[in-house]
Amino acid sequence: MNRIWHLHLHAVILVFPLLFSACEGTPEGLLDPDTAGVWTLYNSENSGLPGNSVAGLAADQEGNLWIACPGNGIAKLSGKSWITFNTSNSGLLSNDVTAIETADNGKIVVGTKNGISIYNPSGTWSSYVDPLVTVMEVNSVASTSDGSIWIGTYNEGLYIKDETIVSHTNTGTTVYAFEEDNRGDIWVGASSGLLRWNGTAWTNVSIAEKLPAGSVTSLLNDTRSRLWFGIYNSDKVWWRDNTGVHPLSLMTGLAGNDIRDICEDSKGDIWFATYGAGLVRYDGVVPWPYKNWITDPANSIPENNINCVVRDKNGTMWFGLATKGLLKYTLPIE
Repeated sequence: MNRIWHLHLHAVILVFPLLFSACEGTPEGLLDPDTAGVWTLYNSENSGLPGNSVAGLAADQEGNLWIACPGNGIAKLSGKSWITFNTSNSGLLSNDVTAIETADNGKIVVGTKNGISIYNPSGTWSSYVDPLVTVMEVNSVASTSDGSIWIGTYNEGLYIKDETIVSHTNTGTTVYAFEEDNRGDIWVGASSGLLRWNGTAWTNVSIAEKLPAGSVTSLLNDTRSRLWFGIYNSDKVWWRDNTGVHPLSLMTGLAGNDIRDICEDSKGDIWFATYGAGLVRYDGVVPWPYKNWITDPANSIPENNINCVVRDKNGTMWFGLATKGLLKYTLPIE
């Protein structure tokens, strides 16, 4: 019988003593192993995960986890039960899935290499492919508070879909991420920078506020109303509030980072999923790295290429890995 692999991960961090004294929280690496956070790896050999590449994650209100596995369709994890949806057993448009998100009334929106599929709780499926473009390659999907579905694509801009119409804008732009803030404004991370839609007009915030140039690849509006964003190949991440825009070094040791996703945990810490530098958790004072340590495999995560992260309704953190499967993290009990 295959066994799930558990990792009692101790963050191995080389920082100056001053940083330890200034830190408000205690990193998991300094806790007793029995009380530290528990890591669990799921893959196609020890679970019902249909593939070991995870491109997107979504957690619904019923506590289910939805997983996009490129080339293998999507999976639904309910407790310990796995269900796989692919083109042979469902109305999924393609097994080449790229993104996934929950929407109104329990719907699940799935981005593929050519269009989107929408799963309804009744078990029915619908799909949309733009007939006017050669390939509608989807990078990101989101559901906003007005019930619209936002679709970001590679080189074909973005689409906004409601029950009756689909609008298309920003052709020639690649769209990586969406985020809705507390006022209902929609923020868009794109190859043209950080964009904002206020319900009436578009603003290129990168140009208007003279932000560093580059593609904005990830977004998060946290519980303190800070908008976090990652700029491709930058040695920093950024957050924006009503006082301005602020840089934060993740101290990954890389000149440039590819930040694929950003998520806030139940304690208010911010997690950054990077491609190449593993995970970084920011506790408000110090960024703590979680990596695949070649010299210390017992205290490692499986790989340093992390595509996505989501927090479920119970506060559990889930990370989609590029080649090693699905990593689950249960926060330590305080």
